[in-house]
Amino acid sequence: MSHCPPLPHHRLPQVAMDSAHHHAQQLYQLSVGTFTLDLTEYTATDHHGTTVWPAGETLCHYFHTQIGPAKLKGKHILELGSGTGILAILLAKLGASVTATDMDAPIILDNIRANASRNGVRDLIQIEPHNWGCLPAPTIDPHLCGHEWDYVIAADCVYTLEPLPLLLDSIQRLAGFKTTVLIAMERRDPYVSDQCVARAKELGFDVTKIPRAKLNKQVAHESMEVFRLKKRRV
Repeated sequence: MSHCPPLPHHRLPQVAMDSAHHHAQQLYQLSVGTFTLDLTEYTATDHHGTTVWPAGETLCHYFHTQIGPAKLKGKHILELGSGTGILAILLAKLGASVTATDMDAPIILDNIRANASRNGVRDLIQIEPHNWGCLPAPTIDPHLCGHEWDYVIAADCVYTLEPLPLLLDSIQRLAGFKTTVLIAMERRDPYVSDQCVARAKELGFDVTKIPRAKLNKQVAHESMEVFRLKKRRV
């Protein structure tokens, strides 16, 4: 008799109330290779960033299997829209120097800190607020922080057209010519996804779609897309 492989992720049934933020929370587990990540999600917060989304899981598996710890060790990685911190935590465990950013909302930033602590990497991740389209703080500005970013990454940040120009503005400000930008998203609205690619090209990026063969099929369903952006020299 054949057996299906276990799912690499699952939500635990226990739901509790968080006294600090007054929202229901539950534990989410993700297995990536030999790593098991335990994360707290919040429900009914009106913030997308308090939930684990498939694009974050997809990039976790992509970095683990397609790039690997040997090539990530010591790399400077900036994440935009870190949400629960799932991707930043995995990258820190793989040896990267990670800065996780999200909107300046206490429930999101506090949850990233708590999840990083839960997974033993709080001291390895710098956590900063950054609202897309705003001038970056000196701690993440590549002209002021002392290094160029090796990677700028965004997972499940593209939902509608409205925030898209702001996200791409931040990416353009933060990415250098040597930076690899990775954007992972579900193709919920084909027009929005196509506009993301078109506007990135207008801003001077070469855009390549990562082949589905390089994505983990258990988490990256048919509508998942991952794009690699590199800034063109003019």
